[in-house]
Amino acid sequence: MSKTYRLFQIKLAAKRTVMALLRLLLRLRVAVFPAVPIAAPCGSVVLLDRCLGIGDVLMISPAFRVLAACGPVAVVTGLSQLLATELDWRRAADWPAMVAEVRRLVGEGRVVLVPRLGLRGLVVLLTWPGRLPPAVVLLNETMWQDTVTGATGPVAGSHYTDTAMVCVAALVQRDFPGKGMGPIPPRLPPLIAEAPLALPVITGPWVALAPWATSRIRRWPLRHWSALIDRLGGEVAGVGFVLLGSADERVHGEAIIAGLSRPATVVNLMGLVSLAECAATVQAAALLIACDNGLMHLGLGVGTPL
Repeated sequence: MSKTYRLFQIKLAAKRTVMALLRLLLRLRVAVFPAVPIAAPCGSVVLLDRCLGIGDVLMISPAFRVLAACGPVAVVTGLSQLLATELDWRRAADWPAMVAEVRRLVGEGRVVLVPRLGLRGLVVLLTWPGRLPPAVVLLNETMWQDTVTGATGPVAGSHYTDTAMVCVAALVQRDFPGKGMGPIPPRLPPLIAEAPLALPVITGPWVALAPWATSRIRRWPLRHWSALIDRLGGEVAGVGFVLLGSADERVHGEAIIAGLSRPATVVNLMGLVSLAECAATVQAAALLIACDNGLMHLGLGVGTPL
């Protein structure tokens, strides 16, 4: 075992110990000073982690739709608005700004939903002045707790979105008992009203490609993407290809084009279109081929064959 890996294990064990202690303190605070219930909630405030991505938005979209049926929903996040929705997306520059916005909304009588409590989230709730906000929070990977009633329940599943759905169900059962949590298929909310980018060089059907991922283990060698375009271009007459991704990924799209061994109609839109335009392009494509990345989830959300 390398020295670096041993050091990593020590740091991870220390962090887990600290978080376990903070969760215990939070449970004790809930037991001694329960939150004051709100008689008639005017809406729900959803406090999300700052690393919220397209995939997270897609997979917890059923939660948003259920909450939106109960009352106004404000999503406080450190990220910019992903796609236009009926929800109230409130961008905060950093974690303290997110907390300040949530405190302001709680003062208006809103309910807080905290589906994932990382180290920062635990510290925020433990240092919250006075009683905790009326909330449903995750204490660890297997249990949630209601700060109003003190009730706890299990969490099935290992993903953040599983936790979000469980917390939403608990919140709805507590404050909106008339609303149900039946099966709702994940989908992206309505797209921003922007026309898809015109692709004049492509006259026939096109295949959208999302060839890059932030995580190294989710990537496919660029030469394989070039070979894929060569093969599909040879088998399907008149097909075009659109490369999608962020601006810092554009160089990888150029490398894919440079690696082609036969002529093909390829448009590199990486970094040139907004997220909404990207979604519209994927929606109009005959097929999306992607790594395990945000655009893969976006394709699922707009119903494009993937």
